[in-house]
Amino acid sequence: MKQLPKLYVSPYSRDIVNMVCAYHEPIGFICSWSQVNPKGGYTGFTPTSLRTLVGDYCVIAQDHFLKGGEDPEWLRDLPYNYVHLHTDNIDLIKDVIASFPNMRWELGTGEDPLPDY
Repeated sequence: MKQLPKLYVSPYSRDIVNMVCAYHEPIGFICSWSQVNPKGGYTGFTPTSLRTLVGDYCVIAQDHFLKGGEDPEWLRDLPYNYVHLHTDNIDLIKDVIASFPNMRWELGTGEDPLPDY
């Protein structure tokens, strides 16, 4: 990945993914846990099957990870370019980042008021 995309899309369906991949600019996919996860989301995609379909040209990001209590071990060996940790538990943030030192992270809850770290 040479350049971060300016455009990110939610992979609601295989048709949307195929259409967006035809766009001749760097593209990113922001995947909610319910859409794409190791057990298969409602889209039918797992992280690995989505990566296989889009190749290395596209960025794949996991959005709102931990918001629903997902097990951080599920991130092991998954082909994400980065993960949005959705928690204000600073100890959990430290543990997850230490467990996956090669992952890129986006931190924040997206909630108001903002937590005081």
